[in-house]
Amino acid sequence: MIGRGAKRVGFTLIELLVVIAIIAILIGLLVPAVQKVRAAAARTQSANNLKQMGLAAHSYHDTIKRLPPAFGWSPKPSGSNLYSPNGAWGTAFFHLLPYIEQQALYNQSNTTQYYYYTNTSTGSGTTTTYTWPPGTYSYTSTGPGTPDQTVYIYDYTKDPYNYGYKYTYTQTTSNGMTSNYVSSGFKAFWGGAVSSPVPIYQAPLDPTLYGTSGPGVSYVANGTLLDLYIKLDTITDGSSNTILIMEGYAQCGSRYGQYNAASIPPTYTYSYSYAYTNGTNYSYGPYSYGGQNNIPVIRQSGSSFQDAPERYSCTDTLPQSFTTGTLQLVMADGSVRGVNTGVAATSFSAALTPNGNDTIGSDF
Repeated sequence: MIGRGAKRVGFTLIELLVVIAIIAILIGLLVPAVQKVRAAAARTQSANNLKQMGLAAHSYHDTIKRLPPAFGWSPKPSGSNLYSPNGAWGTAFFHLLPYIEQQALYNQSNTTQYYYYTNTSTGSGTTTTYTWPPGTYSYTSTGPGTPDQTVYIYDYTKDPYNYGYKYTYTQTTSNGMTSNYVSSGFKAFWGGAVSSPVPIYQAPLDPTLYGTSGPGVSYVANGTLLDLYIKLDTITDGSSNTILIMEGYAQCGSRYGQYNAASIPPTYTYSYSYAYTNGTNYSYGPYSYGGQNNIPVIRQSGSSFQDAPERYSCTDTLPQSFTTGTLQLVMADGSVRGVNTGVAATSFSAALTPNGNDTIGSDF
């Protein structure tokens, strides 16, 4: 039995508060250090991803004898041909799949298609107006889209006015992509036929990459280089001075970074109207739809890159760094670099051109 004069062993309230305060201070000191470690690990992972893509591009070059296109056919169609049967159609990231140990995924895309997009003039068109009886009517499009389209005319039995449908559209894109039709179809590897995640294409700190279950790509290609179907030994500025691939937000404005984009659709503006024999007419529009996938970065005067911007303020025609202060990229020779925010726009632009006869500064 404890006597009345025995002392109780324990913390006083003040001592407990002091201990809690010390723990809070230690946590406050530890959290930034942990965040820095995690950021450094994420930067290392992104640099490793870029290194793997650089090596894959060189393996592709050894096999095909050219670098892959930013978007288009692989290998390059011969002569005046706009496609290559048994070839591949898609983004540079899709073309690199067999060279980053994703041959099985690439093989799954081998299928027959009947139409594709290519660089041609812009187009516009108007369908004919159909009247009663109700049913299903088909027409051949004279502009962008699937060549054979179907218009459905519904049977309003309680109000059987003659019913017509009119659809007009105009193409409002600068790259002028419209559909070219191959009626018999042809077999090739098609980027849009697969959508499994590829870890090498996904950066840990990409704030716009929602989940890892889809084909998201946290990187952007240098279109100024890859749009040329270029050979490494023809890069007169030097492969070590020419950017190949850069970090860039997967979801940014009109850019939806996906390795599996089957096409880079233009933006269409369209309107439509209904006409009845009782004189009642209804018009709707104009509406816009479309956008672009995997917009490659091209040389822009006075621009370099965005320094870890908020996801809602990124520019789709520029690359974005995932950590403040440094954009990571891989050069055409396969080397990975970090470019600081202080880089001059002229130096960055020079690094995008393969044959510009311009030099990059020491700030790059």
